[in-house]
Amino acid sequence: MAPLPVPIPRRPLLYALLVACPLPGGASLASAQVLRWDVGVKSGFARNALSSGREFTWNRSTGSNAAFLRLSNEDVALQGEALMSRRVGVSVVAGTVLTMQADYVEFPLMMQWDALRFGRLAAYLTGGPLVTFRYRCRLQFDGGGVTFDDECDAARGVTSNRIDIGGAGGAGLRLDLGLLALTAEARASRGLSTNILPIDSTQARSTGWSAMVGASVPLARLRRIRQPMPAVPVAAQPRPVASAPFPQRFPTPAVATAPVPEVPAAIRISVDADDVDLAEVLAGIASATHTRIALDPRVRRRVTLSLRNVTAEEAVQAITNRTGLGMIRTVENGRSVMELRPLPGPAR
Repeated sequence: MAPLPVPIPRRPLLYALLVACPLPGGASLASAQVLRWDVGVKSGFARNALSSGREFTWNRSTGSNAAFLRLSNEDVALQGEALMSRRVGVSVVAGTVLTMQADYVEFPLMMQWDALRFGRLAAYLTGGPLVTFRYRCRLQFDGGGVTFDDECDAARGVTSNRIDIGGAGGAGLRLDLGLLALTAEARASRGLSTNILPIDSTQARSTGWSAMVGASVPLARLRRIRQPMPAVPVAAQPRPVASAPFPQRFPTPAVATAPVPEVPAAIRISVDADDVDLAEVLAGIASATHTRIALDPRVRRRVTLSLRNVTAEEAVQAITNRTGLGMIRTVENGRSVMELRPLPGPAR
């Protein structure tokens, strides 16, 4: 039996990135059994400077805000962000003040790996590429009774690069509360482009660090990618029995024996459901774990639950505890089936 095809998510470019990003141990995010989409926001402060140049001092901390979309499994995540930041430089000479203020939109694509776990609390490492676009830069002068405020390149009569490409890395903590996740993260960044601002050094590159806290909620209820089913050996065909020299009154039938396939170890999954139809949740569990789960057609209800690292039987048991249903085991075509039914007694 050929392995079952792996369904491709609707975002082919993102899926290609997932396959190309190896994890510790040689796995990748695309091999996960259950995937989870989260959307969130974060806020904090940052200090952005330049690697060289003596004209300005870049020592001001500014506020920073971001929105992000994260695709994750148990231990790894891919997070795309849109982040607003600012770089402020000040030059004070003989009582005059020259201020350069540049505003940016940053687009980091960060890979996160959970290095340590303490129950619902995870400590993670993060890193990835960063593209920055400067959408505004103002040069302000005040001193000697003279003031002006002009666009940076126009005031200096030069053209600097508005786009900077670099990288970022850091570490953080995430507390997963099921339908809400809280994060706290520190990150450093470094640009590769030069001439990104009209200052006295055209070889200056961007540097910076930030500290931010945020919150996210699940965006998708249940996402999964199936693993290939183990191949089952085909039963050997019975060999024809040679004709006996004398008629046999009770011929002995030939018995075909087939090797017994190995029973795979119980697959452990995570389930995140927010007001989802119970039949849909059970179908997702059955598909991800290659088990058979049936639901009495009289049952019509929705569930909200969050489970981590559980087998199919443990997930079903948690659902019965939450819904008040009963579970019995039946056999269909030689395979065990977990069937959920209403408990006998007065209707609830």
